[in-house]
Amino acid sequence: MNQNTQIKSGSILLIAFILLFKHGLIVGFCGGVDKVLWFDFALNFSGESVSLILDQRVGYIDQAGRIMIEPQFKGIGSFSEGLAPIRMEGKWGFIDQTSQTMITPQFGGVGRFLGDMARIRVKGRWGYIDKSGQIVIEPQFNQAKSFSQDLAVVQVRQKWGYIDKSGQIVIEPQFNQAKSFSQDLAVVQVRQKWGYIDKSGQIVIV
Repeated sequence: MNQNTQIKSGSILLIAFILLFKHGLIVGFCGGVDKVLWFDFALNFSGESVSLILDQRVGYIDQAGRIMIEPQFKGIGSFSEGLAPIRMEGKWGFIDQTSQTMITPQFGGVGRFLGDMARIRVKGRWGYIDKSGQIVIEPQFNQAKSFSQDLAVVQVRQKWGYIDKSGQIVIEPQFNQAKSFSQDLAVVQVRQKWGYIDKSGQIVIV
């Protein structure tokens, strides 16, 4: 079956949707006639778009099957706050929704933008950048997570704690595991026990 193969049967269309994620089958709509497009692989829909792989390059299409961003990257992540991470030549940067490079690929790893900041990895250490690509918190952590409620979880010497947006540690690294804050509470593990802490670092629920 080639890229221009058309189908009119509702049952075949249903099967096509079922096969979407298994065989890289994308179903769109063109001039009122169902159209089947074949790609090497298709990932899950994120919002109104889905990432696809063609000839070992990654791009985005919308739910109507229209190509939003031509397959041209070696890796791509979900859009968040108007930017999506992309990988070129082994390095990560960010593009906007028009496929324009906003932050040149230069990092060993990145996370999504949340609260106007994204985590980045440089020489094995994690820090944070703003939307201009400027490093605002120097790479210094073993691991780091995205900001949530103005705090981010970071790992220092195998223990997890929390920093604010200035990079200051506000809850000392002391936990075996730690989750991001939600509704002013965060799940943490101390030894074999789990509980919740508030933003002062006090355990409030065990």
